[in-house]
Amino acid sequence: MEAFTTFSALSKYLEINDLDLIITDVFPENIEKKDEKIYYRGVKCVLFSSERHPEDSNSIFKFQNVRELCNSFHEKIESAEFNPKVRRTLVCVFSPVGRSGKTLLTKALAADDYSGRSLRIAMEDYSDQVIIGNCSELLYHIKEKSPDILEIISKSKIKRDGYQEMILAGLYQDTRDVTKQDLIWFIDKLRESGEFSDVIFDIGSAGPGTFEILEIFDRIYMPILGDEVSRKKVEVFKQLLRDMNLRSILSKIKEVEVPYTDYRSQAMIKTIFDIKREDN
Repeated sequence: MEAFTTFSALSKYLEINDLDLIITDVFPENIEKKDEKIYYRGVKCVLFSSERHPEDSNSIFKFQNVRELCNSFHEKIESAEFNPKVRRTLVCVFSPVGRSGKTLLTKALAADDYSGRSLRIAMEDYSDQVIIGNCSELLYHIKEKSPDILEIISKSKIKRDGYQEMILAGLYQDTRDVTKQDLIWFIDKLRESGEFSDVIFDIGSAGPGTFEILEIFDRIYMPILGDEVSRKKVEVFKQLLRDMNLRSILSKIKEVEVPYTDYRSQAMIKTIFDIKREDN
């Protein structure tokens, strides 16, 4: 969530960033109208109204309790179309430390979007959802650069509580077959589909056939544990990146201590808030 005091500041922000929805007390002069909806720089706009039952579908009654306001915001966000030309931050969760909360963190990051349109992509060593969806079919179409990939993407998504999920690989043998170029092509197609907001990859520690895959991500969240053995594993992994001339990956890594709790818990929400605040 961002706040702006002028539309010029908002316009500058949108030059390099994206928003799901703009909520304002007054529409700017250079708005765009499409299918009875209002857009500013390609982002859907909603007007705060003092009328309890505004006739305009682009308005929300502002004197409501917080729960009703949030429900109204969610409805407007879910009806918005995401601009595939706008590049969102590409995130991955990876750790050389087992049982450190990697999957919990990816679920929490996906659910934090609140639109229900964030996508968690599982590339785990051993997925508990391996038989759900069309993961083998999806991977085949990615490897073949299939012209039907958009249809396969739509078929492969699974709706979860607060986010969507896709099983790219359910076993580490499959994950090792995925190349850097495969992922770049797949991510471009995800953006082209316009179905998703944020995309978060959950990559198993035994998974990547090459660590060069991690170079494509803007931010790598690395769950850690506090014991000496776990810390040593992280140090060895970082030294391995240096030895492989992959130092650029090191600057993208952010270590996170993940609370062992439900991904929707208050403790997890606070963890997500803290790491995103530090990123900003």
